[in-house]
Amino acid sequence: MTLAVTGARTSIVQGLLALVPDETVVTIGRRAEDTVQLDLAGAFDVDAVPVEVDRYVLAAGILYPKPLWQQGFDETSRSLAVNLTSVVRLCEHVLTHNPRARIAIVSSESSRGSYDTTYFLSKVALDAYVEKRRLSAPDQQLVAVSPTIIMDSGMTQRRDDLDAVAERARKAPKGRFLRSDEVSRLLHYVLYVDDGTLTNTVIHQNGGVFA
Repeated sequence: MTLAVTGARTSIVQGLLALVPDETVVTIGRRAEDTVQLDLAGAFDVDAVPVEVDRYVLAAGILYPKPLWQQGFDETSRSLAVNLTSVVRLCEHVLTHNPRARIAIVSSESSRGSYDTTYFLSKVALDAYVEKRRLSAPDQQLVAVSPTIIMDSGMTQRRDDLDAVAERARKAPKGRFLRSDEVSRLLHYVLYVDDGTLTNTVIHQNGGVFA
């Protein structure tokens, strides 16, 4: 069994890896210690992506603390590449060459709106891709897990409005936002427990905040 991941350092992926301690893990990224060296913000060689892997979790992402009109061209281009086009390129390559690939993408409830419009547009397009991309083999799986704010994630902890986030959390139906381990467990269920009938769908994990 093999698991390939992007965003290996995220709390979500680390939580998933703790649930599958015996799994052989291939990390994809630009760090020196990554198994496969790829800059997801650049024009990487898609043929370097391993295709003979059982399961994939694509969790790399970038969110700028400013709206699109305040972003420089390089920031917007980087956001679109990391959050959307690199994900689709990876999926297309794997789905074309691996008839048994099971892929879970970490999306975001920011597809419903975000102060970073680039991030918002990327997630809208990514969710549409997951729902509309027809799979070519019965054993393939393509799912997006779409969490709302994850209080203990690095992306949240780097925000400069944590007091406002905490106040919003207190007013949420559950009285809090998500923990990263809750997202990790959902990814584990999708890829390791479900028989693959959960496919071409976006699973919204938000505790009812949009009800």
